[in-house]
Amino acid sequence: MLTITWDNTPQIKKYILKLMGKAVRKDGVIIDVASQQPVVDNDDQELTFDTFGMVAKGSEIYVRENIVSVANFLTKRMQQSR
Repeated sequence: MLTITWDNTPQIKKYILKLMGKAVRKDGVIIDVASQQPVVDNDDQELTFDTFGMVAKGSEIYVRENIVSVANFLTKRMQQSR
């Protein structure tokens, strides 16, 4: 059985992003602190603070906080493990 849990409070999201070397621009887009480039999600779309849902374990794969993005991520991950 698969269980996915996350706390999407702004404080937790900011803490996680800081640990990953990321920041939020004034327009809400998440950027890499070192390169100043926007962070993209698992569908290659720019990720905003409001849509940030999770970071895949052991990676820098960012997933939006909606069921479609999570399902797409899981589908891709399961296909890779075959």
